[in-house]
Amino acid sequence: MRLDEIDGVDEDITQFLRENDVLIDVSMQSDRWSQPVTRIAIQCLHLPLWYRRGRLVHLGSGKALTLARRLAHHDDLLPASIVQAKTLSLQQKLTYIAYELEFLPAVHRPGNGYPAAAVALWQALERAGVAPLKRPGLRDFASATGISVSALKSYWKPGAA
Repeated sequence: MRLDEIDGVDEDITQFLRENDVLIDVSMQSDRWSQPVTRIAIQCLHLPLWYRRGRLVHLGSGKALTLARRLAHHDDLLPASIVQAKTLSLQQKLTYIAYELEFLPAVHRPGNGYPAAAVALWQALERAGVAPLKRPGLRDFASATGISVSALKSYWKPGAA
């Protein structure tokens, strides 16, 4: 699916998120990540879409759509599923929000010791020849991952990238 074929987020979902002050900003700094990582991010994005009144709308918060717009080139094809239903109730639409904003974060929530594990994984990736960031320093790693420098500093080996 091309980005220019998607006409934004479903209006009922947008209204629900606005009425309930649900923050849907994408605050990650996508420009810090290397091209191989961003290309994989595009491949792994999945956009649930619904064909409604002659247009395709996103059934989600818009975070994935925003990320796609930041990372994808105009001619990139994005993974998507088109929901084949004539009508969807608000509850059916909001189930996509529950999945995206409640279920997925629960799966990916970092556990205790995450900064140490993140640094250890980072260093193992570098030893294996993988460069996930454009610039591999501590401050760039902190900025790209959203982990504070102070939380990472004690695990970051001096002289390490």
